[in-house]
Amino acid sequence: MRIDNPDGTQVHASRRFSAEPSRLWRAFTEPSAMARWMWGSYTDNCVAEADLHVGGSYGVCTDSNVTEHGWHPDRIGRLGIYVEIVPEQKLVYTLDWDARVTTKRRALSPMRS
Repeated sequence: MRIDNPDGTQVHASRRFSAEPSRLWRAFTEPSAMARWMWGSYTDNCVAEADLHVGGSYGVCTDSNVTEHGWHPDRIGRLGIYVEIVPEQKLVYTLDWDARVTTKRRALSPMRS
């Protein structure tokens, strides 16, 4: 993965898995598998959707049940748009974290001196 930001910074990420390509493909493209892969047993009431074509969107949302770690008892999710698709070989997508990110601990403000 490569991200070019307006200020010139870049983000690159890659990961290798010891699983068959077809299994990984399902984990990122089939709603029932996406829900299990992205959230596992840490959630309740998980809903996943995928419109698998370039420009199509995906989303995996759930009720947060991990409030003891500081998360708000709210819906949280991963959302994005498919950018490039080569079945079982390459999947490029955007990622948007849809959740409150503060915790019960005092949040730090970048505006404070």
